[in-house]
Amino acid sequence: MGRTLGGRMVNVAQIIELLMTCILYVLLCGDLLDGSFPGLLDLPAWIILSTFFLLPCAFLQVTLYQCLASLCLLHIDCL
Repeated sequence: MGRTLGGRMVNVAQIIELLMTCILYVLLCGDLLDGSFPGLLDLPAWIILSTFFLLPCAFLQVTLYQCLASLCLLHIDCL
């Protein structure tokens, strides 16, 4: 019983943390766009625009090969 309940609590905590991180990325993109193009749109409009472009990324299926390719490209970029 304790193992099952503990595992579910950890899963819930991880999901909450991932949701907060995703929200933070959307806000960061909106703030970055607002600072890059001042006066063009207000901050809520930039956040909505960045959400429009970032939302499809949530539905991508990432495979092991894609993760390895990303790590290789990141390593090459750092060199």
